[in-house]
Amino acid sequence: MPERVTANIPVFITHHPNGMPEERQRIIYQRVYRSGINSVRFDIPWEEVVRERGKVNQQRLGHYLQARHLMLEEGLSEPTIILGTGIPNWAQKLSQQRPEEFLHSFAEYVYVVAEGFYKENGKIKQIQMGNELNTKQETKFDVKFVPDLCFFTRLAFDDHNPNIKLSTTIMAGNGVSFGRHFGYSIGIMQFLRAHREMLTENFDVIGIDYYPTLWHIPLREVGFNVFNFKKMARQVEPLKELIKEVAPWRNSFGKRIKYELSETGFPTHWPWGFGQKQQEEIQQDCYIDYMCALGQMFEDFQKCGIHLPSRIGIYSAVDASATKLWQRAARRFLPYPEHDFGLMRQNCQPKLVLHHIPDLIQLFPLGS
Repeated sequence: MPERVTANIPVFITHHPNGMPEERQRIIYQRVYRSGINSVRFDIPWEEVVRERGKVNQQRLGHYLQARHLMLEEGLSEPTIILGTGIPNWAQKLSQQRPEEFLHSFAEYVYVVAEGFYKENGKIKQIQMGNELNTKQETKFDVKFVPDLCFFTRLAFDDHNPNIKLSTTIMAGNGVSFGRHFGYSIGIMQFLRAHREMLTENFDVIGIDYYPTLWHIPLREVGFNVFNFKKMARQVEPLKELIKEVAPWRNSFGKRIKYELSETGFPTHWPWGFGQKQQEEIQQDCYIDYMCALGQMFEDFQKCGIHLPSRIGIYSAVDASATKLWQRAARRFLPYPEHDFGLMRQNCQPKLVLHHIPDLIQLFPLGS
């Protein structure tokens, strides 16, 4: 069974008391570990640590440190922490009006987080800086700031772990390409070609987020039948072309830039008349077909000498929650993408697919 398989943990779980109590967290981490998943990935949002400028919420930061304790105690490896997400409104305004103060404030935020981990046993091995840099929904700052944000992140964590790896993610799929017409996102290949130097010179790992049946809907291939989930799940051609672009990347020193499939998964939220059992069966079937397709693609890559991904990330361990009014409305009337992707429900009840994960992750090899 390959190591380096991770699952995302929604934010609401890791900041008790507003989220999930310790005993329920332990159940989640235990089931994640038993399924063969090696570690988890979770955000430490800027707005949670420094909600008001200059005021650090040490209690909230303590909840994230405690969550890491629980993960390690239940057998999981060091988590990947995500920084630079959940940017507070005051910081967004600074990025547009006073860039130097924005960078200074970001540096204060990452130093506070780094100080918290410095006092703990063990070492964080990988930090993800930002999320889906080619979408404005996730990246609420100009990518011109990325080199400075990476510099401050590495500097802040240098005492904690001077060999820490820095990663980021990009979103792939035709949904992202369509979003460029509304200023929501930039097509992935266009983004890569415009920012290759920035990416290779500042990151050790490039993560790819890919969601067949959701952010990539191959209508022509499925005969314009949006309910043909299994056939859509097998569509890995866009991912294949993207990997061929990214796999050979090296920085100016000749060091190879690794890549990983950071987020991928299928929901159990389709509001058009499906019952819970049928939704879980659809999710399960999509995972099986998709993992088989990935396994075949990676075997073909090995034969062709194409580097394999260093890690696979499943989104997510547990269903996320809708916290804002527009999210709740979208969840009610649309298959809103950020909900019900979990291998478990919020009450920790396992979904059907969780029992298949140990077998599914053996279907594909991983690179170093």
